[in-house]
Amino acid sequence: MKNNVSIIILNWNGKELLAENLPSVIAASENYQNEVEILVVDNGSADGSVDFVKSNYPQLNVMLLNKNYGFGEGNNFGVKQAKGDVVILLNNDMSVDSKFIGPLVKPFEEDQTVFAVGSQIYFQDKTKRREETGKTFAYWDNGIIRYLHQDVTELDYERKYIPIFWASGGAAAYDRKKFLELGGFNSIYSPAYVEDVDVSYRAKTRGWKNLFSSESIVYHKHRASSEKRFSETDIEILTKRNHLLFIWSNIFSKKMLIEHLFGCLYRLFKNIFDSKRRVEWSPFIQALPLFRHARRLNKQNHLNDKISDNDLLKNNSWKIDFLKEKQKLSILFVCPYIPCLNVHATGTRMYHIIKELSKRNDVSILTYLEEPEEKQRIGELKTFCKNVTTVLRRQSLDEPDYFHIIPNMVVKEFCQQEMKEALTREALSGKYDIIQFEYLQMAYLAKLVKNLGIPMIMVDHEIQHAALWREFKIQKLISWKKAELLFRWMVMLSFELSVAKRFRHIITVTDKDNKELKKYLPNLKTSIIPLGVDLDFYSPANSIEEENNSLIFTGYFLHSPNVDAVQYFVDFIFPRVRKEVPNTKFYIVGALPTSEVKALANKDGVIVTGWVPELRHYLQKATVYVASIRLGVGFRGKLIEAFAMGKAVVATSIAASGMPVEDRKSIMIADSPDLFAEQVIFLLKNKTVRKQMGAEARKIVEKYYSWEQIAQKNEKAILNVIQNKK
Repeated sequence: MKNNVSIIILNWNGKELLAENLPSVIAASENYQNEVEILVVDNGSADGSVDFVKSNYPQLNVMLLNKNYGFGEGNNFGVKQAKGDVVILLNNDMSVDSKFIGPLVKPFEEDQTVFAVGSQIYFQDKTKRREETGKTFAYWDNGIIRYLHQDVTELDYERKYIPIFWASGGAAAYDRKKFLELGGFNSIYSPAYVEDVDVSYRAKTRGWKNLFSSESIVYHKHRASSEKRFSETDIEILTKRNHLLFIWSNIFSKKMLIEHLFGCLYRLFKNIFDSKRRVEWSPFIQALPLFRHARRLNKQNHLNDKISDNDLLKNNSWKIDFLKEKQKLSILFVCPYIPCLNVHATGTRMYHIIKELSKRNDVSILTYLEEPEEKQRIGELKTFCKNVTTVLRRQSLDEPDYFHIIPNMVVKEFCQQEMKEALTREALSGKYDIIQFEYLQMAYLAKLVKNLGIPMIMVDHEIQHAALWREFKIQKLISWKKAELLFRWMVMLSFELSVAKRFRHIITVTDKDNKELKKYLPNLKTSIIPLGVDLDFYSPANSIEEENNSLIFTGYFLHSPNVDAVQYFVDFIFPRVRKEVPNTKFYIVGALPTSEVKALANKDGVIVTGWVPELRHYLQKATVYVASIRLGVGFRGKLIEAFAMGKAVVATSIAASGMPVEDRKSIMIADSPDLFAEQVIFLLKNKTVRKQMGAEARKIVEKYYSWEQIAQKNEKAILNVIQNKK
């Protein structure tokens, strides 16, 4: 069924604007498939506007009002007189695209719950910053509501219609019947501003939809009408006054109203002696006499509520519900290190998951760079990512921590102001359906954007409080070191749990890590997603012969458990091996070896390579892979790379944690120096056992650890968050 359409143009002393913009509206109406009524509602103009319209456009209907009733009441008169089922409200300073009507009207024909559809707005003056787009959003922020227009993306064009908070009144279509049922624009906001937000919000509480059409385009001569009546300061005061009235008229939640009260008092007294005094106090003074009227309206507005204020302004359920049926999502990954190959296991994990998800979604990255040279890696990421934003990491001095409740690794290294600003900017842009924070230190920054109601996931690669507890237990003697570790554990436990509570979903990499979190937060929604491996890249290469009696450990040496592991092996295990097999070599391979690691090269048979361009070559040449890890928690990507290469592995139970391995079949498990050395010696002397064990290890990674499988699990976690599943 096709809806009849009326276009209402509100005018006050806008003869020049009508002359400039009416031709485009008439052309658009002629281009539309059905007849369109154009009604000019004149708010008591004294500049000859009415005579101009009647003499130049006699086909148009003109409604004469005896005075300027302002934006809301003037449009209410027009909607009551209009003949159309759908009314399109246009300011007189709007010109339109020739095809702007069709995309506005179509949703009303397809969905009976649609209340309003807003156009995409451009400024007529292309030199001005685009302050409004029509893609609107609002969120609750400590007692006030923040309103903004968000970026329009390529994905918005693909989706064509997306939910918005309010339809911009001077460039939107409304279901006339629903509009009148709500009583139209509320006169409490007279003469202008916030009426469109109010009526859209009241519609949303009833379960009706406000949509944004990327294909309907209008061009706004920004504030060409309002500046004839008001100064910039007057507009700011009027808008703030009406924002107060909106809260008083619409917010029913007692908790939110208490937050609002304390927020008002704070802002008023904060600015009592400075230059902002007038624009903070004047709105409050002007709004206060209307308080009782606003509260009476509040009771009326909530008679037919289906959706709560909390869902609309905090949880943004109206936006998330829209995503449940979407096959393609826009995802932002927030990373402490650049996702890349051949540096450390987590960088490899992030790289492969992002690459796989990008095949079906729009994926962007916000990441720190540790060195300027890492910028060269961005080009490859951009071949499959929508956008890559980087911040060069330096020591952070921006985060206050007066009570020492934030771990040093977070407050001193990952809290730069530039990153905070970049994250806030990206989140506010409206580009993203969900944000995935990698690592605890980046997840801490989620507090900056938690009020936006964007679904957020944290990937906790290593449960830090569990790692500190393990380090505490290793310290055998009572000492200042042990006392310090106990204090750090308490700080980390409190911090990690407080951060985890902010997220709708937590991904851990092992079942043990998952249980550790749930021990304290049993209601957390979690997934267990280990690291994966590129099975094509890491595969046994028969063309490269093993180097007899060679051992290898691979790792990223800014990760302290790796430093401890090689020191432990060289000091306590390797001498036992060399005593039995004298010519054995131990290769320590990985990026950024510390001075302690480099010093190990002074020991007989120890080779420290640093970063190597071809890790596979070293893995293939090695006789046995060793993972003598005692500290830390989480999943060890280095092991599954060795498994994929068909290598026999000797590891501690900590290193093998979370893997479906069987001792003496697919791996050798050893937790004491003597047993570890014994197992290494046994494998060095038994080639047949090594080959059998390597073949079993390869079967495990083929079954469980392909990157495609890992990425699918991550994508399932994302979809579960969107669909509010466990």
